[in-house]
Order: sequence, then structure tokens, then C-alpha cells
Amino acid sequence: MLRPDFFSGLGVFVEPQFADQALCDRIVAEMRSGSRDPATVRSSDGRYEVRSTVRSATLTEVSEATTRTVEQKLRDLQPAIAKHYDLALHDLQTLQFLTYQTGDFYTPHTDHARDDRAAAFSKARQVSIVVFLNSSEDERKDGSYGGGFLTLYGLIGDPRTKGRGFPLAGTAGALVAFRSETVHEVTPVTWGERRTIVTWFTG
Repeated sequence: MLRPDFFSGLGVFVEPQFADQALCDRIVAEMRSGSRDPATVRSSDGRYEVRSTVRSATLTEVSEATTRTVEQKLRDLQPAIAKHYDLALHDLQTLQFLTYQTGDFYTPHTDHARDDRAAAFSKARQVSIVVFLNSSEDERKDGSYGGGFLTLYGLIGDPRTKGRGFPLAGTAGALVAFRSETVHEVTPVTWGERRTIVTWFTG
């Protein structure tokens, strides 16, 4: 499996130890007891709706204190991410605490929309952030999951690799930041529950 540190060599910003195990465990515990709502996607007319054939995942609530803790850690890392991508990053969008259960997935998409009907917050996205709260493993282990790879496309400029994606296996506590126009997907989770935090820096 390709772990986050491999992607540093492909130009992706990676912070392998963004969250320590104690913080990951705290957030996961809150997610287990928090309320859940289906995650949405943008439709062709610009509205956001549940479309289980495109994205199957749930949004989970955590405490305001936990959200503020993660937000501050992200803002502390913002200058390094901005320098890495040579971008002026100004704001941080609302954090999403996501659970992918067995069978859940997200088909290939981008987070940055350019068409006129797109919402302003989607157009503003410059860098996408994924924080892994548990790890993808080959064999079943308590608290881990199988599959659920964050697959990134277009990381190599060679046109012969245009349709080739690189599957990233999550490691608990690692942060991955990539340009929001990058095509990416989450492959189906084969067992367990994949837990992540997702957000975006705007320009």
C-alpha cells in the first residue's frame, strides 16, 4: 500500500504526524456518539443533494471544543501549505467529520468548481485537506479499516498517465493537502469504518 509519505515525492503536501493518537482517539469517540447525516454532492443545477450512486458517506457532529482544536492546528500549518503550493490562502472552510462505512465510496470528482452555477464557496476552494483519524490495513485490526483509498489523479505530467490514479492508504494522524482542482476519489471501504476530517483553504 502507498502511505502518505510516498506522495511527498509526487508534489503533494504531507504532514505525517498532524494529529497524535490521543487526539485521533478523542475525535473518533465523539464521532461514534454524534449524530449523523448523509453527505451530499453538487448536482448539475448547482444544488447540493444526497446522491448515493456518487457519494456514500455520513457527516458526523463533534464538540465545538474539538472543532476549534483542529481548526487552530490547521491554521498553524496554513503558511507552510501556502508556501508549498505558492498560493495566497486566506480562509478555512467548515470542517467535515466523515465516516465511510463498509461499502461507502466517493466517485472521481474535484472540489473546485468553475462553472457559473457553482456555489461561491466551491469556486473559492484552492487546497483540499484530508486528515486521517484511523488507518487502512491489509488485515483486520481493531479501529482500522480496509480499502477506502484516497486516489489522486494527474500527479504526473506525462499524458500517458492521464487516467492513472495513485491510491493513498490512510495512516492515523496524517494530513494530506492537494490542489482542489485535482481529480480524486475514495474507493469502496471493504471492512470497518474509515474516519477522516475534510476541509478546504480558500484563496
